[in-house]
Amino acid sequence: MSNLLSHLSRLCIALLLLGGIVVALGQVLGIVFANAGLVITLGTTGVNLISVIAGLAGIVSFLRYYTREGKAELATEESRDGAGT
Repeated sequence: MSNLLSHLSRLCIALLLLGGIVVALGQVLGIVFANAGLVITLGTTGVNLISVIAGLAGIVSFLRYYTREGKAELATEESRDGAGT
């Protein structure tokens, strides 16, 4: 389960980054070509979609540590960093 959540988290983060690039470049092109509709659409609908993906990435990453494997991995990281002492 932790492995699935880890892959899902990575996918969401990749989509988040790709979406951010698309919105930013799309708005630049909208400004360059004086297309206000494109700028507005990307600034509202595009950003809303990216915000949902960002929220999903956060939730999935958070849930990952509540699986058995996630708790074991967190305990291993803490003992390796010396935070457990």
